[in-house]
Amino acid sequence: MKRILFLIISLLFLGCEEKPAIKIAANKWIGYAPLFYADATGCLKANGFKLIQTVSLNESLDLYKDKLVDAFAATQIEYEEANDKNLVPIALFDKSYGADMAFSNLSINELKKQKTINVYMEVKSVNRLLFDYLKNEIGDKNYIIHNLDQSEIENIKLKKPFIIITYAPYDVIYKKRRYKEIINSKYPGIYIIDALFADKNFYLKNKGRFKHLNYCLKDAVKKLKENPKSFYEKVKKYFDNYSYNDFYSDLKNIKWIQLKDISGYKGIDLRYLDENK
Repeated sequence: MKRILFLIISLLFLGCEEKPAIKIAANKWIGYAPLFYADATGCLKANGFKLIQTVSLNESLDLYKDKLVDAFAATQIEYEEANDKNLVPIALFDKSYGADMAFSNLSINELKKQKTINVYMEVKSVNRLLFDYLKNEIGDKNYIIHNLDQSEIENIKLKKPFIIITYAPYDVIYKKRRYKEIINSKYPGIYIIDALFADKNFYLKNKGRFKHLNYCLKDAVKKLKENPKSFYEKVKKYFDNYSYNDFYSDLKNIKWIQLKDISGYKGIDLRYLDENK
């Protein structure tokens, strides 16, 4: 509650500026690193944008629904949760290729033998996609759902047996604890894309500024490919306890994408991405 009040007060203060910044919500997902780089280098501020870092995909979506931010970084699952016909992707980030995953204290075969399983996840988020996949693998059980953000999950005592559904960079702590990785987004049938979403009418009113934002993001990806270590030094403050080696390792589990990479995707209006090219 204290965090929500702090965010509301901060966002209202931003709204009092002479020319209000376009506020973008994004959580600590490795695929949003280009957005963090653009913020760290001043590219966002120079073009009239303000980054609001959140603790979860759920929080980003809630801030958007409550009209406290103008755009938010998310996957197609949060897009579906929004249930907003005017919501469209206006910039692309990545396709998850192993950077979304689930951990457990047991193997899949051992989980199949359990009657009750505790599941720790962000319910109204892309975590749901992996959970649905796991239910098909493991079968009908008494699943006790603990709806928590990732920073909460990593700091509480877990009830066994458990499944943790998470994503990079939060995977690092579970690997150090030697939990078993039982599924990830490389598996067939798991398709996760990340994009920046906004109201199409708001986008059209601010089209020029969003074009500059798209340039910032493309330049950030270019800088990342040219010199990952230098890039990391700029963005490490946006992550918690994330070493360069872990960062570089997780980069192998996402793929930066363009419109052509998702042109066959159905259910999302992609026309505004085309204009951003």
